[in-house]
Amino acid sequence: MGRLLNDSPDLVKLITEVCSDAEIMDLKTQQQEEGNTSDCGVLVCDELIRQFQGLKILSTEQCKGQGLNLRKSQA
Repeated sequence: MGRLLNDSPDLVKLITEVCSDAEIMDLKTQQQEEGNTSDCGVLVCDELIRQFQGLKILSTEQCKGQGLNLRKSQA
């Protein structure tokens, strides 16, 4: 179970295995600033939740330092 840290999954393949007729769009949205590797996952989850709920996506400034707070709200 799981993957090696440096193993990048083929997300399109994984998504289409779960939902063969999924429409995948690249929104060209930067998820984090260069060099910031600590908050990416929770920010991606937060943005997906916000998109699904029709809410505004947080700007980079609004996201700064909020990784732990977002993680708590997603638990």
